[in-house]
Amino acid sequence: FGTTYSGFAYAPKKSPDDILCQDFEGSFKRPPYFDTMRGNIEEKPYLPEGLDYKKAIIDYLHEMGKLLKEKLSRYKFLEFFNQVIIILTVPAEFDNNAISIMRECAFKAGLTNEKNSRNLKFTTEPEAAAIHCMKFLSDNGITSGDSFMTVDCGGGTVDLTTRQLLFDNALGEVTERTGDFCGSSYVDQEFIKFLEQKVGKSAIELLKKNHYRQLQCLIQDFCKNVKLPFIGYEKDFKFTEIDLGELDWLIELTIDDVRAMFDPIIAKIFQLIRGQLRSNDQQLLWIKEEFLDFVQNISFPTNPILAVIKGAVQFGMKEHVITNRVLKWTYGTDIARKWEANDPISRKLPNGMIKVFHPLAKKGSHLTSKDEVTTVFKPYSLFQRKVSFNMYHTSQFDAKYCDEDDD
Repeated sequence: FGTTYSGFAYAPKKSPDDILCQDFEGSFKRPPYFDTMRGNIEEKPYLPEGLDYKKAIIDYLHEMGKLLKEKLSRYKFLEFFNQVIIILTVPAEFDNNAISIMRECAFKAGLTNEKNSRNLKFTTEPEAAAIHCMKFLSDNGITSGDSFMTVDCGGGTVDLTTRQLLFDNALGEVTERTGDFCGSSYVDQEFIKFLEQKVGKSAIELLKKNHYRQLQCLIQDFCKNVKLPFIGYEKDFKFTEIDLGELDWLIELTIDDVRAMFDPIIAKIFQLIRGQLRSNDQQLLWIKEEFLDFVQNISFPTNPILAVIKGAVQFGMKEHVITNRVLKWTYGTDIARKWEANDPISRKLPNGMIKVFHPLAKKGSHLTSKDEVTTVFKPYSLFQRKVSFNMYHTSQFDAKYCDEDDD
C-alpha cells in the first residue's frame, strides 16, 4: 500500500518461490487523499465533504481486501484470519504513529479480525526491495561480506537502505535507512506549478475545487505523454501541447519546461544517495551519469515495480532474513531526578525534582532481533508504592525533555 500506487502479491508457504502478483484495479494513479498522512507537505489535497484520510484508506483497503480474498479462494479450506500472514509495506519515513494508524485502518477494513493481530506485520519499502534484490546480487559480483545500496524510487517517496550480505543469505543493515518525499508524483506537482505560472494560481485553484476529476485526467495525460517517455535528451523529446479545456487555454511544453519540472526532484534523489534504485528508465540514466565515476556497479531488477511487493512476500516467508537493524529513532522514558543548577528553573517541580527524558536505545544503534536493552530503575522516595513507564521516541540523538520539539 504505497502513497501513490498499490498492488499485492501472495504465495503459499509450501512453494514460497511461486509468487503471484496482482496490480490492484485502477492503481495507475490513486486519488491523493492518502497524502494527508504526510505531515510535512505544505498543501493538503482537497477532500470531499465528510471524507477524511482514514476513511479513504479504510475504504481502499477494504476493496483491495475483497479482491485479495477472492484470489485466495482458490485454496480450499483456507481460514483467512488464522492462516494468512499479511505484510504491509510502508515508506522508510513512517514513524510508529503512522504505522499504528495503518494497523487501525487495516483492522477496520476487514484485513484482520483483531486490531493487534499478530498476522499483520510491517516492513519498510526499501527493506522489502533489498530482500527481493538479493536474488540478483551474485549476477552483479556481490558476495558474502559485501555491501549494497537499494534506492527505491516510488510514486510518493524515495527510500534508501544500505545492507550487507551475510552468511546464509541474510541481510544486515549498515546505515540508518533514509527517505524523502521526492517520488515521481512530485514531478506532477511541479507540472501544476508550471500551469499556475501560465494561467494564474487562482485559476488552477478553481479547477481543483470545481473540476477535480478533469484536473486528475490532465495530470494522467501529462504522465502518459510527457513524464514517462521523458529521458532528458532533446533528440528524444516530442513537442507537446496541453489543452486546458475548462479554462480555454492551449499551452506549449518545451524540453526546458519539462527539465525544470524534473530537476528539483532528481536533485533531491541525488542528495539522498550522496548522504547514504524501483527505478524507471530516465531515473536510471541520470543516476548512472551522476555516480558512475565512483560507483561502477549500478543495476536494477527486470521488473522493478514488483520489487517491493515480491520482497514483502519473501520477508513474510523468512522474517529472520534481516539479522540486524539500525535504529531510526531514539527510544526512552521519562524519569524524575533532583533538579540541578544548570536545569531550567521553569521545569523545577514543587518537590525539588525535574522530569527528564531517559534514553533506552539511541538512534543509530545496531540491534539484532535477539538483543535486549535493560535498565535498572529505583523509586525516587521510600514512600513510592508503584511506578509507571511512558515510552517515547524522537529523531534527536540527545533529547533532554519529553516535550521538546522533535526537529
